[in-house]
Amino acid sequence: LSRGLAEVGYEVVTAEDSSSGMRFATGLNPNVIVAQATVEGFGDLTVMRFLAPAEEGKPSTLVLLAEDERGDEDLPDGVILLPVAGLTSAAMLRKVRTLLVGMELGIEADQRLESLVGDLQLTPLFELLPLLQRSVVTGRLIVAEGEIALQEGDVIGARSGSTRAIKAFARLGRTSGGTFRLLLGPSGMEREIPQDLL
Repeated sequence: LSRGLAEVGYEVVTAEDSSSGMRFATGLNPNVIVAQATVEGFGDLTVMRFLAPAEEGKPSTLVLLAEDERGDEDLPDGVILLPVAGLTSAAMLRKVRTLLVGMELGIEADQRLESLVGDLQLTPLFELLPLLQRSVVTGRLIVAEGEIALQEGDVIGARSGSTRAIKAFARLGRTSGGTFRLLLGPSGMEREIPQDLL
């Protein structure tokens, strides 16, 4: 997980044990802490008492990797439970990256951390696409009328009904409302749009 996050540009500090993890978390006050729910000081939420309060800056988010799907309804704000039983390391990385990209862009992740979900009236398409380009996102942006494929932030393809490529992108560009869903990972399309459209 740490190697995968570092490969996509995140600064990652790993800890060998719970005491060094607690020292790093409280000393560095990172934006996001990812820990196994079984690790002392993290799973019991002790670490949250030692982090900087929200008024001193952006509060940290604690992501607990749990083997079971226990209820997260009792967790305080800033704590997210991620069930990892049966997940490959690539699937776990995609879920954590979905959460991180959502935090960067101010877009909520769905409950299972499989996609980001937003409203095109709040974030119009031609405001959203440059944000995705700056975050170097690879994946699929799905709207009611079709989808746009992204590779490292660039629009590489589009589909709307039976229309593809630039014509489909132009049609989707007229979308002014409705929800969108952003799925990180392979876009499933080959490059059909050779030039940068943004």
